Amino acid sequence: MQAAALPLMIAGNLVQGLAGYRAGQFNQKVEEANAIGDERDASAEVARIRDSARVAMGRQVGAQAESGFEVGTGTNLDSLRESQIEAEMDVMNLRRRGASAAAARRAQGEIAAAQGRQALVGGLFGAASAVANHKADYANARAAG
Repeated sequence: MQAAALPLMIAGNLVQGLAGYRAGQFNQKVEEANAIGDERDASAEVARIRDSARVAMGRQVGAQAESGFEVGTGTNLDSLRESQIEAEMDVMNLRRRGASAAAARRAQGEIAAAQGRQALVGGLFGAASAVANHKADYANARAAG
């Protein structure tokens, strides 16, 4: 190995490792932003479902009143309760899906960050290896000469 090439090899390994580290950190931030987006989307959908359920229940009450039934009693009340339960089940499912999607994104971010750290360590070891190989080559050349 040429002595002049050693600094380039060291710098190349360090730059490559640092670039991998920065990419991992960036990807982790992107995944965190996506996770927050998933949570916000789920919250917005929850609000939409609740609004829709209130409208549907209002229509049920109106239809009951138009039919001459006593509103909010007996089977009419049971029908309203069932509608409310179904809406809450939809809300729970949405929240669970939003939380799962966000958790998966965060896990991907952690993986990206770990890969970035591994790239940095690999770059440091590559630089150290270049130095060690240069010293070994120098020692062998000196012993032979």
